[in-house]
Formats: sequence, C-alpha cells, structure tokens
Amino acid sequence: MGMSFLIEKLPRLSSLHRSLSRGDLGLFLLACFSISQLEPLSNAVSLLNIADALARQNLFFVLAVSVAGWRFLLSDPAIGLSWSDWIIVAVSPFLFGLVCFFGVYQLAGAAFTLLLIPLVTANYKDTQFKSALIVCGALAINSFWGPLVFQTFTAPIIAFDTTLLGWAYALLRPDIQQHGA
Repeated sequence: MGMSFLIEKLPRLSSLHRSLSRGDLGLFLLACFSISQLEPLSNAVSLLNIADALARQNLFFVLAVSVAGWRFLLSDPAIGLSWSDWIIVAVSPFLFGLVCFFGVYQLAGAAFTLLLIPLVTANYKDTQFKSALIVCGALAINSFWGPLVFQTFTAPIIAFDTTLLGWAYALLRPDIQQHGA
C-alpha cells in the first residue's frame, strides 16, 4: 500500500514543482529576510506599537525591498524551481527562524547571503531575476557584512581620513592646526 500510494502522488508533486517560479522563490526569501529584520516588531504588543515600529523602519531598506520585490514579480514565470531551489525553500525558514529566536537580527544578512550564494552562482538567463538578486545581495551586505567590516577596520579608516583631512587643511588653509582626529 505504501509504495503504490507514493507512486499515485508523484504526478501531483511534479505539478507543484512546475507551478512555482524562481520569482516566487525570490519573493519568499525576501519576505523571510524582511520579517527577520523587523526587530522592534518582536516587542510590539499592541496595534499602536506595531504601527510605531513600522514607521521607524529605514526608508532606504523599505525602498530596496520594494525594488527587489518588483523585480522578482517581473521575472519569467515559466521557469520552475529546481531541486536545489526546493532545498533553499526548506532551509530558509529554519535559518531565519533561528535569527529571530536568538534575537541577533544582524545575522539575518549572513543567512540571506548563505541562501543567495547558490542562486547568484547559477547561470540564469532572466535579467529581472538577476537584478533582483543584486539588490538582495546589497541588502545582505548592508545588514551584516558592511557593519562587520566597518567595526573591524574603524581605527585604520579614521586614521586615513584624518591624514587626508590634514593634507587638505595644509593645502587650503595652512593657518588651521590639527590635533588628533
């Protein structure tokens, strides 16, 4: 009974395999990432608190998510999901759920990067999907990798900036003296 039941269900599974597109996968990943970035919403207990938390979101983040979502909607709906795409669908709620569970919202960018790597390295002919992946990569960099690099190299960046500023002062206004940063 078990094997015949599975054989009967296989055509239905293959129709589901073809009914979702890569654009749907991108929208799903983008929604998971966006929800995991809404840190203040986890502490909201009333409708007014939720509205306040949404109003405090970064406008550039909202615009970038909107652009990526629009590009995913414009991607080719005829391209179905591959089995590696289904693995991404299965793993992404787990990764973003861990981010939200532990409350380290900056790690959502690392999880997003990990999920985007197989999609970016694949050879897609759909330019809308590729451009949405580029915006998603920028969101992941802005969320995790950018702050990590900046925190790591803050002292050399400030020293370089101070040196350039000292040279500019010496060239433009020699009467200004510089002491430290």
